[in-house]
Amino acid sequence: AEPPPVQPARADGRRLRRSHETFDVAIGSRGIGPYDTVVAYDDSGGMSAGRLVWMLRVLGQPAALLDGGLPAWPGPLETGSTAPSPTDCPVRPWPDGAFVEADAVAGAILVLDARPPERYSGDSEPMDARPGHLPGALNSPFALNLTEGLFRSADELADHYRSLGVADASAVVV
Repeated sequence: AEPPPVQPARADGRRLRRSHETFDVAIGSRGIGPYDTVVAYDDSGGMSAGRLVWMLRVLGQPAALLDGGLPAWPGPLETGSTAPSPTDCPVRPWPDGAFVEADAVAGAILVLDARPPERYSGDSEPMDARPGHLPGALNSPFALNLTEGLFRSADELADHYRSLGVADASAVVV
């Protein structure tokens, strides 16, 4: 079976998140069963792969992120593509609170914007129709999580996010 198509981009250039049904069908079509551990990687410091890992974990799927991504892989790489055998993956609804609607963000205690500073400030906006950030959001660029392409230590990350107030917040929206 072919994987479901990616949702078309909205007029502002962004994609809506997939429904939980579409997401589960997509991972099943790639041969991933509900108990398979997924190791995700990318070539952009882990931002895209990290989002996938978070989405899988939110649904209870075992998942991990390859620290350093594709550049950190020490062995040879394969070329070409291999079509996995599709498998059934049960539909699991997104848990309450995993995603919030825009009108609910105003009530959030802490809002973090992970985009680069120039996008946060509105000085440069290559993707969105509206430059800037949500009122009250703090900028914590994703790139600050990394050093030399690898994630900073757990202690360094904890200190960074503690300095932003994450440890004391009763709700955080990223």
